[in-house]
Amino acid sequence: MSNDRDQNDNRKVKDDDEKRLLDSYQSGSKKFGQSFGILLGFALVFLFVILLPYVSILEKSYGNHHQLTVLSSEIKEHNQTIYYR
Repeated sequence: MSNDRDQNDNRKVKDDDEKRLLDSYQSGSKKFGQSFGILLGFALVFLFVILLPYVSILEKSYGNHHQLTVLSSEIKEHNQTIYYR
């Protein structure tokens, strides 16, 4: 009889330990999920804060390069006409 009582007590202790560990894991999992979501959100915001201005700068640089190419060819043409006169 006492053996059955000891087994029941041991089973109850094991069940309580398992429940406590599972609760600890679930709360840790929720905290990790929240932290990961916040970190991912900041990473995306940072990416767009850095990436969008960089793309804009590249586009302006390409436009400036194109304008410089056109202007340099026009200057060469005008220089040639000036030298021939």
